[in-house]
Amino acid sequence: MPKFYVINNPHISTENDLNTIQALKAIPNIVAWHDTEYTGHATYLAKMIARKTTDPTAVILAVGDSCTLNDVLNGLLSVKRDIKLPLTYIPTGLDHTFLRTIHVNHVSEAILRLQKTNESQLLNVGKICGDAPHQTTQYFVNRIDIGYAVANAEKETPRTSLPHTLFKMVTPLLSKQAVPITKQPFHMTILNGKHYHQIANTALMTIQNNPCFDHNLTQVDCHKTPLNLIISEKMSAIRLLTILSPFKLSNKKYQLNPIHHIALADNANIHIPDIQTGYMDGKSLGNGTFAFTVHHETYPFWL
Repeated sequence: MPKFYVINNPHISTENDLNTIQALKAIPNIVAWHDTEYTGHATYLAKMIARKTTDPTAVILAVGDSCTLNDVLNGLLSVKRDIKLPLTYIPTGLDHTFLRTIHVNHVSEAILRLQKTNESQLLNVGKICGDAPHQTTQYFVNRIDIGYAVANAEKETPRTSLPHTLFKMVTPLLSKQAVPITKQPFHMTILNGKHYHQIANTALMTIQNNPCFDHNLTQVDCHKTPLNLIISEKMSAIRLLTILSPFKLSNKKYQLNPIHHIALADNANIHIPDIQTGYMDGKSLGNGTFAFTVHHETYPFWL
């Protein structure tokens, strides 16, 4: 039976998460419960547990949002161990991306699975090495976004400008990687294996981690490329107005933002010389230029 070491981020929990927290605390094989107190505390706690724990049945249980999971993963991987501590995750707050990734429909189902699981499974995680925008080596579970600051800006400052209004109108027509038309495009280059790409009109760059489980979630296929690069090019205001115009005389379907999908080879190199904002699993990477190499590794998850 596993022994769970919990790292919980209470700062993002909502009233709807009270039942989840109570259900977790009722699990009999929780041996330690740590609440985070400040930004980066989850990483520190994960490091301390990884350094001190010798229990072969230990499993780290991260409770919080995608940033919490990212912090815990990076803390665990910063400590060299002969045998990696398995990691599992229960989301609180509003972000349940990881559950959808492993085909779990509800948090209660994930809690039940915790108690029935007997062994860990390998899950692909992404890794970047280089300037992003500072010299770093970091790991991610879900995604990296560069050039997309809309979600954070909208939470902080309401906008009523015409471009913003038009953007809200067209959002249902665009992909998840949509950006406002006021966003300045940027140049980027990709060296992907033997292939070299230059894109001069980028609005948003996203690297998505796609775990390649079989249908029974019993193993991951490490021979498939788990990391996909999605590049959305900027759409001009004139083109957007043309699409939205109520005076079009035909039913012609218009192509929206050009979107590029590239399966990333291991050691792919990405360079963005313009200053942009970056996010990893929802956590800010800061503002600056980006130049990094992308890899993937496997990590044991208790699923």
